[in-house]
Amino acid sequence: MNQKIEDLRRKAFVLYGGQEGIDRVNWEVVNAGVDEDRITAKMEKYLLNKIIKNVFIEYVGLDRAKQILATEVAHIHGYQSGKSAKGKFSKIRILERVNFIRIMVIAIIIGFFSLIGFVIWYTSSFDPVDSCREKTTEVSADSCFIQVALARNNLTLCDEIMDIQKKYNCYSAIGVKTNNTEICGFIPYSDPELQAKQDRCYMCLAFQTSSFRTCKLIKNYVKQAECESQIERGRSLIC
Repeated sequence: MNQKIEDLRRKAFVLYGGQEGIDRVNWEVVNAGVDEDRITAKMEKYLLNKIIKNVFIEYVGLDRAKQILATEVAHIHGYQSGKSAKGKFSKIRILERVNFIRIMVIAIIIGFFSLIGFVIWYTSSFDPVDSCREKTTEVSADSCFIQVALARNNLTLCDEIMDIQKKYNCYSAIGVKTNNTEICGFIPYSDPELQAKQDRCYMCLAFQTSSFRTCKLIKNYVKQAECESQIERGRSLIC
C-alpha cells in the first residue's frame, strides 16, 4: 500500500465524512490504471496531484483543501484501510455511470423536442403555393395548383392554372365540394367548350343535395331534364 495515497484516503475520509471520500480516491487510482504498490515516482507524483485536484480542490476549493491536507490524520476513529482491489467497481464509478446515463437521457429528450419544434416551425412556414410556382413544367404546376386549390377550396388558386379546361374543372370540383351554386355560375357558359363543365357542376351539386331547384339553373333543357331524372332514380351517370 502506498502510504502517500493512503494518507490522502484518510484526509478524504475526514473531508467527506465517511466512505465516499475513500471511494473517490480509489476511483482516481483505478482510473489511472496503476498498481499503487509498484508505482514509479513520476507516476506517483502525477497521481497524487490528480487526487488532490479532483477529490479535494474541486470539492471545497483551494484554501479549504490546503487546510484538510495539512491536518494530521494518523489516527481517525472508525477508519480502516481504504485500499480496494484493482479493477473493482467503486461506489463513485457506479455514480459516474449513472450520471452519464442521466446526461444522455436529458440530451435525447432535448434533441427530441428540438426536432419537434423544427418540424412545427417548418410546416408552419412552408407554403405549398410557392412550391407550385417553382415547378419547371406547366403540367406539373397545374397539377400542383389543383391539389392545393381543392385542399383549401380556394378559387384564386384555380386561376393560377394555365390549362383552361383544368382551371374550370377546378372551379367545378370546388363548387360541388362546397355545395355552392354560385361557383358553378362562374364557369363561362358563353364558351361552347366550357358549357358542359358548368352543366356538370350544377348536375352533380343537384344530385348530392337532391335539389330540383339546382337543376333549374342549367341552361340546357336536355341536361336539366337529365339532372331531374338522376335525382328521381337515385343514381348518377356522371357524378
